Amino acid sequence: MLTKTTLHRGTGVENDIMRGGHRMLTTSCRLGRLEPLLKQFGVDLVIWAHEHSYERTWPLYDNKVYNGSLEQPYVNPGAPVHIVTGSAGCQENTSKFNPHPPAWSAFRSSDYGFTRFYAFNKTHIYLEQVSVDQHGDVIDSFWIEKAPVHIVTGSAGCQENTDPFVAAPPEWSAFRSTDYGYTRFHALNKTHIYMEQVSVDKKGEVIDSFWLQKSLHEPYKMAPVHIVTGSAGCQEGRDRFRRNPFKWSAFQSQDYGYTRFKAFNKTHLYLEQVSVDLGGQVIDSFWMVKNKGLSFNEE
Repeated sequence: MLTKTTLHRGTGVENDIMRGGHRMLTTSCRLGRLEPLLKQFGVDLVIWAHEHSYERTWPLYDNKVYNGSLEQPYVNPGAPVHIVTGSAGCQENTSKFNPHPPAWSAFRSSDYGFTRFYAFNKTHIYLEQVSVDQHGDVIDSFWIEKAPVHIVTGSAGCQENTDPFVAAPPEWSAFRSTDYGYTRFHALNKTHIYMEQVSVDKKGEVIDSFWLQKSLHEPYKMAPVHIVTGSAGCQEGRDRFRRNPFKWSAFQSQDYGYTRFKAFNKTHLYLEQVSVDLGGQVIDSFWMVKNKGLSFNEE
């Protein structure tokens, strides 16, 4: 049974639900029938039992991993996290783990023990696995976080008696400015928000911009990145960029140059654009990281 919790009520996020079940539907046919419901109701955490062992998955949908990020997989995850916690059951005639775990399996243990679960507030859940065989040691623990982004935008106010920034910004501070200016906000649709900070002191220059994208637990709706790289061709009779670029255009240049491309491994690509007109300067560069739940340094 799917049960709504009050864990995230009142946050404006209506897709925060936990599901409990006796037996994890590990086969593709059985789980495949349930997963559309998990997606429909925006389930974040699924707790199973039956197997007398413990296992934690990465955020998982359709046998694919959708971690929140490379460094913080359980912060704003793109799919439900599954926990099998039946390790307090008897140890007779239990199913053994496959010696070659699938890529979506993050941690597992056959130790006799139990799981502790804490719902701290509207955005944070904490789980830990205790091993009785290891005299009460916590052998696994993790947080699931639904973290909001905070923007302080009062730069259009007067500049008198303002509080200065601390010299050493905290780790959670991504960008800051004391320029006189204003913030532009665009809600493109149900899943995409765009914001940019304009500096009047710098004559209208955009000094910060970012997108917020919410997957709505539909992680399979991914999109490719498109690169147009013909800058090494002749400069005659070419099409000019439009004056107001489309929202989907992240960077554009008319410089004569070339693109360098490096495929490091199965999950990491790096591209950079070199401008010959600027004496070999790299004018654009970015990484594409595809997290398949494998070891992050796996070749």
